[in-house]
Amino acid sequence: MNVALIIVIVYMLLLLFVAWASAMFRRNSSAEAFLLANKQLSWPLVGVMIAGIAVGGSSTVGIAQNAYTSGISAGWYDVAWAAGAIIVGFALASHIRNSEYVTINKMLGSVFGGKFSIVSTVIQVMINTVIIALQIIAGGAILTALMPEVFTMSLGIIVSAVMFGLISFVGGLTAASVSNVVNIAVIYIGLTVGLIATVSHFGGFATINASLPVGMSGDGSHWYSMVKGMGLAAIVAWFVTMIVDAVPNGGVIQNIIAARSPADAKKGTIFAGILMIPAGFMSAIFGIVAAAYFPGLESSAMALPAVVMELPSWVAGILLAGLWAADVSTATGLMMGVSTMVSEDVVFKYFYKGVSRKLRLRISRIVCLAVIIIAYLGATQVSNILSALMSALTLFGPYAILMTAIFLFPRAVKRSTGWLTLIFGLVSFVVVQFFVPEWRILGQSIYTVMLMSFIGFGLSQIDKNQASVDHLRKTNKEQ
Repeated sequence: MNVALIIVIVYMLLLLFVAWASAMFRRNSSAEAFLLANKQLSWPLVGVMIAGIAVGGSSTVGIAQNAYTSGISAGWYDVAWAAGAIIVGFALASHIRNSEYVTINKMLGSVFGGKFSIVSTVIQVMINTVIIALQIIAGGAILTALMPEVFTMSLGIIVSAVMFGLISFVGGLTAASVSNVVNIAVIYIGLTVGLIATVSHFGGFATINASLPVGMSGDGSHWYSMVKGMGLAAIVAWFVTMIVDAVPNGGVIQNIIAARSPADAKKGTIFAGILMIPAGFMSAIFGIVAAAYFPGLESSAMALPAVVMELPSWVAGILLAGLWAADVSTATGLMMGVSTMVSEDVVFKYFYKGVSRKLRLRISRIVCLAVIIIAYLGATQVSNILSALMSALTLFGPYAILMTAIFLFPRAVKRSTGWLTLIFGLVSFVVVQFFVPEWRILGQSIYTVMLMSFIGFGLSQIDKNQASVDHLRKTNKEQ
């Protein structure tokens, strides 16, 4: 049997064992334990969980794809995510944990009303389900590209979806967080071993650099420029987008809320940012190597797989496990976030009020299963991973403004602030994404969406009716 396949199978079995062991540990479980780990996550578990959400297929394979033409500057993508996590950690994490609300939609609904909560839930679920679908696609692409004799794209997508679903369905947030300890370790072991083997296999950096084409810069200077390849506008857009994403991201918020204390929430979120940083630049080097030795690839998405296929089978297996681990960590974290939103903001709120603890757990698992099925169906319809991901993340813009204002600038929050900020952001997104793309500022949707969201926020200041936000700053409130 293929050595790489054996390594991946062992890794998959390990993750399933972790999920099963987590379920056995919480034999008398509840919906809160399944969705929120009984709010007992230590700061290291919060850290690996949030880092796992960030370091996915787009943060490894996607970065290598960009680096294939743009060089090392593609690695800023992960640093941008890290900046978002660190800012949330210092500025907002303890406030969010203190609020005691279990979802962002409940928080916002308590300020702007029940109808706003419903609209917010629909948008948040749609965004995060798209991102889960993208991780399923990335997982399928990794398995197919590196083991084409075993996997077709369709089979790779199915295997990825089944594994992501099983880990979450069996063990809930506890399993997802513990498995992400394994995932983060496997990601960095895989990238490190793969990178060392790659540089050695192709004769060292001096030989690799001598083989690089002049590329887009005309003189090859962009390959190791920290700015020139991607361009300052795109890099800044990443930072804006990822900071915007980190603030209202349902998966991030869920893990902050699941922390055992505000201090654990803060330290864990900052720790997550630190964990994210190296993966981007490590992944970018694979893209640079591919540019040197595999010019003219039919698809730049094959940059990293093309390099890995030249490595010994055991190295390829370790790296493959690491790349696939990145998808597992992101998908399971987001799945639990979406499952919590659907369960708490829709099912238990409108359809199954006051049900027994056992039934709440059963319903939570059914919701989790439904999420992965819908995400799998969506995965069969999406083709461009990174483009679709950045589009989805742009929609977090209005939410980031609202969350920041509520916790840091409460006097600026009026009763109309939520609707005006959200409507201006959503309408501008639809316009520049589907109708008038030339209205994208500097070619990036995020700048236009954020500007229009701020305009909506500014117009709300005319409103003399102050929104009530004090309840979100109180501790130990039962929701």
